[in-house]
Amino acid sequence: MVLEELGLIVNQSCLNNIRIQNAAGTASWYFEYVAEHKMAIYTASGYFTPEEIKHIYKFLSYHVYQHKMSVVRSVTDSREIEGSFHQMNEWFVKDFMPKVVAGGFRCNANIVSKDFYAQLAQEDLDEMIGGLFVQRQFEDYQKGYDWVTSQDVS
Repeated sequence: MVLEELGLIVNQSCLNNIRIQNAAGTASWYFEYVAEHKMAIYTASGYFTPEEIKHIYKFLSYHVYQHKMSVVRSVTDSREIEGSFHQMNEWFVKDFMPKVVAGGFRCNANIVSKDFYAQLAQEDLDEMIGGLFVQRQFEDYQKGYDWVTSQDVS
């Protein structure tokens, strides 16, 4: 598995909950699937390299596909993410997300990072997304969650 080769540890408590962390325990990525809203919640903290982030997204999207989870919306909680990830933005928008959108994905609420470099990377990503899917930025988690669950995704 690629994640293990990168030194990342995968812990799965049940089908709908996965935690990925680095070997040092200083960074973690948590995935939760909320079937009621056809929604994925991603919570990231610490620093991951752009290459690690790419493989985490690939791993989680395969998990969603493999278990026939319908994900039309998401909340990405980036409040505790550190460092820049702008090096993966082009891959994310041009390679990864078009496939996810083709599978039915429609909108994301991003809870913004406190880290300056992560904020810059997110601004760059927002510009690149254009109309591929709807994304809004929030400082408050509950406001983002409420917004994304209220979106008409039909």
